[in-house]
Amino acid sequence: MEQVFRLVENYLMQRVMSEHSPLSHVNKTVIVLLLVGGILGAISLGFVLLGVYQWLQKGFNSYEAHMIFGAVLLIVALLSFLVIGFIQSQKKKKALAFKNQIRDEVLLNLKLAEAEIKDLQILETYPKTCVAFSTLAGFILAEKAL
Repeated sequence: MEQVFRLVENYLMQRVMSEHSPLSHVNKTVIVLLLVGGILGAISLGFVLLGVYQWLQKGFNSYEAHMIFGAVLLIVALLSFLVIGFIQSQKKKKALAFKNQIRDEVLLNLKLAEAEIKDLQILETYPKTCVAFSTLAGFILAEKAL
């Protein structure tokens, strides 16, 4: 019976801590590289915007250049908010699908464990020991998951 609980525990820990899990941790190197790329991207975007503004001033008078530039920036801002909203909705869908998959797998494993326990009739023979082992397994899983 102990082997069944070890298999269930190992399987659940592999599913929760896998690379494809939304719960896995992000590497610090990736964070630093994203930060450097973001800073350099912001600086380059500033130069591009300055160049576009100066180019607009050559072809139009000052008021027209301001209006065109403001409209373009507003459109870019709105598009970026739409993209952010889409990305967030996709992340939520992935997390929900992952949670549902884990729930289904846990339920399946619990049904298998229940069938195994019923075959051995251990629960009727040693009810207190079964409760103690269940509590211990829960603490071990929580300790490893957190």
